[in-house]
Amino acid sequence: MASPGSTRRIHANMLSTLSQSSTWLSTIFLGSWDSVCGPRVEHVWEGYDKLETGRLLYVARYFLSAVAPNREAVLQNSPPDLKFLVFSEDDREVGPYFITGLTFVAPYVAMQPTRFSLMVLGRRSHLERYLSIHHIVHYRLFIIAAILRAQFQNGNYDYKRITSDMNKMLDMLQRVYLSGNPLSNQLTLFDDSLGDLGSSDFLSKVITSHLYTQGRSIVYGRDVTSIKLMVQTLALFLSNKDKQISSFAIEKEPNPDLVLQGIQTDSISSSIIIQSRLPTTVINCDKKEIYQSSSSHILVYHLKYVMSLITNSKTIHDEDVLSEFSDASPLIVEMLNHGTKLPKKLRKSYILDYVRLLNRKALALIKAVEAKLQAERGLKDKTLTQIYANLDVTKDADIKLLSALAEKHVP
Repeated sequence: MASPGSTRRIHANMLSTLSQSSTWLSTIFLGSWDSVCGPRVEHVWEGYDKLETGRLLYVARYFLSAVAPNREAVLQNSPPDLKFLVFSEDDREVGPYFITGLTFVAPYVAMQPTRFSLMVLGRRSHLERYLSIHHIVHYRLFIIAAILRAQFQNGNYDYKRITSDMNKMLDMLQRVYLSGNPLSNQLTLFDDSLGDLGSSDFLSKVITSHLYTQGRSIVYGRDVTSIKLMVQTLALFLSNKDKQISSFAIEKEPNPDLVLQGIQTDSISSSIIIQSRLPTTVINCDKKEIYQSSSSHILVYHLKYVMSLITNSKTIHDEDVLSEFSDASPLIVEMLNHGTKLPKKLRKSYILDYVRLLNRKALALIKAVEAKLQAERGLKDKTLTQIYANLDVTKDADIKLLSALAEKHVP
């Protein structure tokens, strides 16, 4: 066994090269630890760094030494555990890296329970940006780990297939990593003469659906100017955190991990929508149509999509997961009616203030519900209706809007 700091390279049959040119990911590797052989490096997918065996084994010990593998964990199909480490700049064993990984137990050699860890290494210079997409990396790693565990349980592991899945994952993550940073002086529909896209009826429905789906929206069409205006307008309703994982450049293909994005295309496939973990608003700027995927659809179809990846079965492409949206919130209608009457230079400030007001109402809703739950054993419909009335929210569409904003604060 190589000691930490050893310069021995990985054996060729344990090594794959990632085809996507990631600007932040150094290496992905799979480590294992059983009760006989201790820590091992099972497979390495090299990014822009080539790390030695000893260094990878040193990292594997950090992740795998805490809990011994057992058969009960295999039988219960226990969920993977997430770990995250950051090594100091002057660490002599590992170096200036951060590491995130999932540990799981699966049968391996002679079907004995073995503890595995699927780990991603990146340089510390990329840590700040990485933290903004950490939850996305975690989720995509979770799917890869589930595929690996299913293969180990079936005794039919295929690293070529895993490499293909890794490359698809990295392509999506790289686009998310390079997204964000909207220009502060970009025009919105409130700066423009409004026109057809900015008509009160259409825009109020777009913003309502956008907030219903917690800011996750795809804007598409053929006219790049219209798409940009709509994307920049909807960005006003996003938090700074969500703006960091949104794309403000017009793309050719949608990415299910982005919050807000504009796509120059004639149509959006349902196969993209079901890859998203959250409901999504889809806006056709050419036809001025709005579609929305419901939470129940995503709960069913996204789960089917993930299971198709794990079992290597046919992915669902033709499911109709979108329904037309046409119910504007009176609160949003009121906001636009007042905002569009103001001089252009004051409209954006008014909209931002109104968004802050809506978020304060959502936080007040959360506090009121929490207080009632502490005082009472349950929350009666009459009590909830009174809470909404106290917030001056009585219409069904407004109640749904405020509930979506509250869920965003307390998912």
